[in-house]
Amino acid sequence: FELPFPDGYFTGVVVADVLEHFTDLRLVRNEINRVVKPGGVVVFDTIARTLFSAIGIWGVAQEVLNIIPRNSHDWRLFIQPKEIEALFGELKYTMDSTKWYGIEPTPGVQQAIEAVKEMSIVPLIATFSRTNNLMSSYMGHAVKPVSG
Repeated sequence: FELPFPDGYFTGVVVADVLEHFTDLRLVRNEINRVVKPGGVVVFDTIARTLFSAIGIWGVAQEVLNIIPRNSHDWRLFIQPKEIEALFGELKYTMDSTKWYGIEPTPGVQQAIEAVKEMSIVPLIATFSRTNNLMSSYMGHAVKPVSG
């Protein structure tokens, strides 16, 4: 695929909830790399391929509760943090995975009340918080080298 923008067009690119849907991550990475200026930033979020995400995101949220539409994700395409590091590392992007963070649903009292009123689990997963746990969804960034 090709993005409809010239080379080096963007200072930054946000790739949110996208990477885990591709079978050829190098193709996607190369196209992102093409449109990002040297020194530009790629911010991403994706889902880790772990037992935790297989059960929680794929199994329960998608296949059982249908909070996520059925067949939206293939657990085998979820991406481990070390795979993202290797993928962008091949192009010498600067990354510090110690600054990446996880994203988890954090239902509060208000969300619980709404869930009971609506007789729906959706309000319980509509609010997210930052965590150091990268076992399900996680976010990070990579900086394109200025030269090379």
